[in-house]
Formats: sequence, structure tokens, C-alpha cells
Amino acid sequence: MSTSVMQNIHPNIAIILPVYNAVPYLRECLDTIVAQTYKHFTVFAIDDGSTDESGSILDEYAARDSRFRVTHQKNGGISFARNTALDQIREAACFDYVGFIDNDDIIMADYLEKFVRVINEYHPELAFCCYQRFTKSGYVKTDMPLPKAHNPYTQEDVKNRFFHKNGWAHPYMLRIEVWGSLFSFESIRDIRFDTSFKRGGEDHMFSRLILPRIRTAAYIDEILYFWQLSFLRKTVVSPDIAAPVRKQPQPTLPVHHEKSPSPYDEGQKLS
Repeated sequence: MSTSVMQNIHPNIAIILPVYNAVPYLRECLDTIVAQTYKHFTVFAIDDGSTDESGSILDEYAARDSRFRVTHQKNGGISFARNTALDQIREAACFDYVGFIDNDDIIMADYLEKFVRVINEYHPELAFCCYQRFTKSGYVKTDMPLPKAHNPYTQEDVKNRFFHKNGWAHPYMLRIEVWGSLFSFESIRDIRFDTSFKRGGEDHMFSRLILPRIRTAAYIDEILYFWQLSFLRKTVVSPDIAAPVRKQPQPTLPVHHEKSPSPYDEGQKLS
């Protein structure tokens, strides 16, 4: 853990946002980032060779908000795009924590604020929250109560409870993902995504590389991240995808419009 994190009640957060042909839903994603109540963050948005107007949308937001740093690069896939941002963050050498958001997902307005609270209390290498899946039809139904947090957690706790395939009561809602989490910069300083993964799995490999560096973890027992499912996510969609969906009231959540599947959802290079 860096000394700056231990002493700074306003940790500087880097958000990595890989983008490819995301016009149908990109503005909604970006708007939920802009709306954050916690202001000390920078977005590293990587336009991974989009052939639609995604790059222009990113430039538009960057022109209005200096916290957005946009890079346009040749298409290399989601792992390559994330690695580009990680290299930039390491070069900047001024960030305490790093998080990931996918270009078709959305977050609550107090997403970062809630993370900062547990960061300041426990100074973890890893902090993570619950997430909820949604499709163009609504939110995937779950009647299970969220497990209560018993922070802090040790490396062994993380390994046994959050990486195990059966997890806790929520095997698909309470587990370590790169999105819906914040990692201390020191824990991921020299870790990169494996660009050889073409059909998914790069997230879990990345998380497992980080596991040996986690001494303390903190869990936020609230749903703060919303993960969009599509029928293209063949490698990550859970068996209960056909479960009933229902519209659930989310007072601070933006209205969802029907969206096209994200080209990144197949977890492969796009050209």
C-alpha cells in the first residue's frame, strides 16, 4: 500500500474505460461517470479502433471535462485496450486506486463515494461491491438478500469466499470481477491482461494474478454496478439467463433504453 493512500482521505482514482463501437449506450455509461458525487478521478478512455462515432463521443466529453483522457488506437481487443490505459496510469504515477468500467455498463452516482469510505477505513489492496445484471428487458430477478459485510477480509478470505465457484449466497452477484472493484495501484503496477484470450476469461486471469498481492480486502454490501447482459456473452452468461426479469425501481438510476449488444461482449479482437 502506498503511503499516499494511507494518508490521503481523497484518494486519486483512475477509471479504465475500453470502448469499441458503443454508440447505442456509450453516453448513458459516460453520464453515470460524470454524475459521480466523488470528484477525484480521471477516466482513461481507450477508443479501440471504433468504426462508428464512439471516438467522437469520447472527444466531446473530454472537451467538456478535463478528467477524461481519450486515446484513439488501432483495434486490438479489450485486453489490449485495458493494457494501454494501465501503461498510461503507471506513467502518470499519481493514482492511488484503479477501477474498470465496461462501455455498456452503468454505475450509481455514489459508486466511487462508497468505495472511498471503505478505502479510508480499511486501506485495502482490493475493494469491491455487489452488481446487478440487466438486459434490454429489465433487471434479472433475484430474491436473495445481499450478504452483510464483515470487513476487513484477508487474502485467504478472498480466495475461499470470492474466487470459489460456489461463492457465497450470490455466485453471480458477489464475486471478484475487474469491473465493480477498485485495486490499489501498487497491487497492479506491473500486471497486465493476457491478450491471447480471444473468447473471454481475461478478467478472471487478471484477478488471479492480483490475488497473491492482496493482504486486505473490503466488501461493500450494496448494488452499485449494473452489468448489461446480451446474448453475445456466450462465455460469461450464467445458466439462469432465462430467469424472469422485472423492472425494479432504482430512484437514482438513469432510465434504460433498449440497447444493442456490445461488440466487446464476445471477448475477442475486433477488426
